[in-house]
Amino acid sequence: LKNSSQIITDYLYGKGKIMIFLFVIYYAGFLLGQVPYALFLALFASLFSIIPYVGNLIGGAVAVILSYLYAGGTPALIVIGVIAAAQLVENYRMR
Repeated sequence: LKNSSQIITDYLYGKGKIMIFLFVIYYAGFLLGQVPYALFLALFASLFSIIPYVGNLIGGAVAVILSYLYAGGTPALIVIGVIAAAQLVENYRMR
């Protein structure tokens, strides 16, 4: 039972590090791209990454939809690019 607790703790610690990494990358990319509501979108997209397999898809899709609705096509494309780049870095370097 103690070993199970340690495994869960390590898993959540690792997911937390990944969420912070994604938030920093998303926020920096959105700021550089001058995307409105960059802080909210970065926080929203990074928080959903805790859900295995579909969390990044859901968080990214909602961030793209919200940026498109509130700011138009160009910021939505920037959000897609930033999220795709961050996911590539996460998948090939962070795991």
